[in-house]
Amino acid sequence: MTGLASDHDAAIDLVLEGYGRLESLDPDNELLQFYRRTPEGLELQDGREEAFFDRFQDADDRKSGHVKIAKVLGTYFVALRDAADRIEKYNRLNDDGR
Repeated sequence: MTGLASDHDAAIDLVLEGYGRLESLDPDNELLQFYRRTPEGLELQDGREEAFFDRFQDADDRKSGHVKIAKVLGTYFVALRDAADRIEKYNRLNDDGR
């Protein structure tokens, strides 16, 4: 497998993991609006492409006109992970009675 293909596949795996984790914690989270579950995994929602890339594509990459999809997916994964982490931290704090 080439470097680009393996980077893309790794980014997809991370997004699937992060999406599932966040979905289990908060199925209505706004980050989940960009993709939907399919039997094959996840699919970018029709009509959400521009908003997705506006939000997760690096400004320098946008200026260059090159889409680095693995990088965009990596940024999306970080947002999914951070949202799930915040929810879990909130839940732990509330469960501890603090």
